[in-house]
Amino acid sequence: MNTGLGLLSDPAMHAAVNQRLSRIARQTVALARTWPRTTALLLGLASATGFAPLGLWPVTLLALALLILQIAEDRAPNGFDDIG
Repeated sequence: MNTGLGLLSDPAMHAAVNQRLSRIARQTVALARTWPRTTALLLGLASATGFAPLGLWPVTLLALALLILQIAEDRAPNGFDDIG
């Protein structure tokens, strides 16, 4: 039966792709935690690509979701930032 998955129907190939994506995700999170301000700036720039003339709205949605995630992780444990 053909599932339409092509190369990913092979379990070994699927495991290799999954392992590589996991490694890339871990490296990306490590970079974001190392340079949070630079990451926020780059995500902000990426979010602007969703509007004319580029119209890359999925990039905007992903960038805003990642910005929200970054803000949520930077919050104090009690949910409130120290003010003043």
